[in-house]
Amino acid sequence: MDEHNNRCMVCFLVITFQTAVVPVSASSGTGAAVKPIQVLLNEKPVAMPVAPIKIEGVTLVPFRALFDALGFEVSFNQENQAKAIVGTRKDVTIMLQIGNLTAQVNGKQLKLRTAPFIQAGTTFVPLRFVAEATNKDVTPVGNSIIIRNKSGMWFLTDEYPEPDRGFSNKPHFTDYAGEDQEGNVFVYWTETVGKVDHIYASIMKDLKWQVRDKEIATTDSLLGEVKPIKLIQGNTLVVRDKQGLRFIDFAADGSVRRNEYLFKSTVLTKESVTSLRTSEGGRGVVYNRGDGKSVLYLFDDLEHHITLNKELSTEADFWIYDGAGGSLAEVNGEQLSLYDLNGNLTSSSSGKPNIFNATIPKGAKISNIVYDKGLIYYLFNHRTGGYTDIETVQYVITPNNGTGTSVNVSFKQDYLYHMGFQVANNWHSDAGIYDGELRVFCTQVFQPANWFYIGVMEMD
Repeated sequence: MDEHNNRCMVCFLVITFQTAVVPVSASSGTGAAVKPIQVLLNEKPVAMPVAPIKIEGVTLVPFRALFDALGFEVSFNQENQAKAIVGTRKDVTIMLQIGNLTAQVNGKQLKLRTAPFIQAGTTFVPLRFVAEATNKDVTPVGNSIIIRNKSGMWFLTDEYPEPDRGFSNKPHFTDYAGEDQEGNVFVYWTETVGKVDHIYASIMKDLKWQVRDKEIATTDSLLGEVKPIKLIQGNTLVVRDKQGLRFIDFAADGSVRRNEYLFKSTVLTKESVTSLRTSEGGRGVVYNRGDGKSVLYLFDDLEHHITLNKELSTEADFWIYDGAGGSLAEVNGEQLSLYDLNGNLTSSSSGKPNIFNATIPKGAKISNIVYDKGLIYYLFNHRTGGYTDIETVQYVITPNNGTGTSVNVSFKQDYLYHMGFQVANNWHSDAGIYDGELRVFCTQVFQPANWFYIGVMEMD
């Protein structure tokens, strides 16, 4: 009798285990199995050594594959006589124990619906719990589970019931909306009265307007005389007036910190400007002054500008200046071209010009291009899907032996992120990376209201 009971107990345990713990898959309704559910991180498949397992609605996956994909450093601690898995990344530390329904995130104890366990030598952990502990979204989509960086919108409008949340109490077509390097958001617009341009700004910090509708500068209006030159980046304004090319730097309260002429000339010629980025994260301007020469002004060191004996294209979205690496890169839409510091187009050792093209996804359109720490971020709007994908381009320069314009360049494009909203068409909307977040600044006018929103996505 005892032997019979023991055999029944073993049989019951096996049946219970097999019906509660199953590989995650779907059925066609005819008994034919389909592929197991795939786990993706920002649209990239995560390689799993074995299929995920589902227990009472909780999906568990091999811990090492998930932790590695999320960028955790893994260690093992002995905790209460049981081995604990510890994962650390940035400011998040997770500790899980086999068979224990209590986990720790940054020292705080949290309950699990299903405990980690070991099966056939593989340790399984709850996918959603681990991913959400890193502040990511987890979304089941058909036969997939997608882990994505969080994205959303900070939405501000001056419509009722919050009339003071918009950047102004009057509708304006803005010249620019963007952020300076201290995290202050600037929204600019211009009102022309006679021959004078009145420049206004509203300035926000931590989602609160510190300044609204403030006139911060006046300049000569050259409308009808030459093509207007006005370039705004964060808290800096570069504008051509009747005296020359003028540089104005604003403080967070809208006051002027610096106001000077980069180049003085009362002769109006075919001049033009475009943005300049530096490999160290600085900003500047490329100025074609109409005499066949270009001047590079770096805002951190205006006294030591660089003059080239040829003109760089100011049709580019921006140029990247790398003084240490001895290069200038032109970013013009999907095309990147590499020049030396004399403005000469470089070529590879085989003689092929160093001109590369990013691939635009089918049905998408570039909304913004961002440069940060050696990477170029392309933001693609998908018009029919209502979302924005982000891909990166990295170019690595390897100088060849000898002198001249021969350098080898590796050019790599890689999918990076998916933003859960679409960047609107705007006048001079800007985008940048600040405090570990990608931010897109958008303004729209719907009479009689202003709409202003900042699309935000956390970066790894």
